[in-house]
Amino acid sequence: MTRPTQTTLRPLVIVALAVLLGACSSSRRTVTISPEFRADQQQRLVKSIDLASEASRTDDPDKAMDLYWQAVTEYPQLAPAWNNLGQLLMEHERALEAADAFQTAMQLAPGDPRPVYNMGLLWDRKGFRQRARQYYLDALSRDPYFLNALRGSIRADALLYEATDDTRSQIERALLLEKNPEWEKWLRGQKIRVENQLSTIKTYR
Repeated sequence: MTRPTQTTLRPLVIVALAVLLGACSSSRRTVTISPEFRADQQQRLVKSIDLASEASRTDDPDKAMDLYWQAVTEYPQLAPAWNNLGQLLMEHERALEAADAFQTAMQLAPGDPRPVYNMGLLWDRKGFRQRARQYYLDALSRDPYFLNALRGSIRADALLYEATDDTRSQIERALLLEKNPEWEKWLRGQKIRVENQLSTIKTYR
């Protein structure tokens, strides 16, 4: 039996990390409902989101999607509900609907990196690395220390075998935040790769 080489193992490790690269939900704490809604309406919307979140945790995605749809139908400006709905749609291979939901959340919450990151993840899962990478970078423009977007961008660069000073900076930021030992080990390996690649580029200039 042929033993896998280091070159063969590297892409396998990157692919394996994709399992750990999950979508980002919006928590209840991010929900802000306009005061123009009556108290009973606000309570109903918050309850719908709580029930939808609970349904997601207990693996009842159909119920969760129904509840999120109810919430955004009654209050279309509810960015966290759009983001979480998009996440559920993505997990059920309803990519176009998921993209629309993430796009709506991105527009409604211009400072929130989560729907932008999720849009990148959607493209990433479809194999469009360049486009995914751009969304990860856009998420980082909203929050430079958003760990999931850092992971996604660095992983995209690894798959594209790209190395820039920005990549190195992202790795350094990610290492400051990373607590998962698998990701930390992989990031340290990427730091060596990127530094070697940048050194080679400078040598041949």
